[in-house]
Amino acid sequence: MYLRNMEEIRHRFMLRCFKSTGKWLGLSIVIGSLIALLHNWAFHYPLFPQKLYPFAFLAAAIGASEELLFRGYIQGQLRLLNPLFAGFFAAFSHSLYKTCLFILPAESYDYSLAYLFILTFVVGLFFAWITEKSKSIYPALLAHALFDILVYGALKVAPYWVF
Repeated sequence: MYLRNMEEIRHRFMLRCFKSTGKWLGLSIVIGSLIALLHNWAFHYPLFPQKLYPFAFLAAAIGASEELLFRGYIQGQLRLLNPLFAGFFAAFSHSLYKTCLFILPAESYDYSLAYLFILTFVVGLFFAWITEKSKSIYPALLAHALFDILVYGALKVAPYWVF
């Protein structure tokens, strides 16, 4: 009897967690896709890559690792002090890191560093918010990985900032 009750409790808990995280995962798919589409439209790139090259998956892995560091570790550790500060600091530090990658470009880009910083900061605030509300890193991780696939998927070779 005890085993059946524990199994039922575990099943209900897992189902509740999946339903809660599931809605945030759905939102992150929509938001990650919209941000990528807006980016591609603004820079006159095709909205969707016609073909995905192998770099698309490396870009997704890079984006996922950035989320693990900035939202998972930094925001997670600072959340203990103040959740609002944690989200702002994680977004700010990720924006600073991303902007530094483009300071000395080996090739020319159409990016304004101020635009890049502000855009990355605003998106980072959204990722911080969704991480805090969902109590999971997975929605932000999924949104970032999807963004990177849609933005960098058509590249045959990795851009200079990867190396």
